[in-house]
Amino acid sequence: MELNETIRLIMRLDNAVNRINGAYYLWARRHSLKENMLTLLYALDDGERHTQMQLARDWLIPKTTVNTLVKELVDGGYAALTFADGKTKEISLTASGEAYAKQALGALYRAELDTTEEVVAKHGDGFVRALSEYADLLCKNLGTDK
Repeated sequence: MELNETIRLIMRLDNAVNRINGAYYLWARRHSLKENMLTLLYALDDGERHTQMQLARDWLIPKTTVNTLVKELVDGGYAALTFADGKTKEISLTASGEAYAKQALGALYRAELDTTEEVVAKHGDGFVRALSEYADLLCKNLGTDK
């Protein structure tokens, strides 16, 4: 592939990724959620326990922001903190937090499901594998991988 073609391809990919990120941002605003709260609820809604450090690293949210948002969720009765090993706090949604996340994110989940089914029906799941591989390699080549 010619260099100019590759650069145009990179620009198209970057534009697509930015549009995806923008769609989540705009969706959060339209539903009166802070963008980082949307991300945190999304991450916690997997039913697992997470540390604040894991959430900050995996979802690229500043640690201080994670701490502030977790405090909001705990104060609202939506999340609980437990000690995993006597010193590391883990965060998980409470039953009311799970209900809140389902209510807050339900339309988002449906849109993601519909979109994924449509794209997979047309292209197969190879697009996800390729995008994941691209992300892994880019992080490696930029020196930002975990």
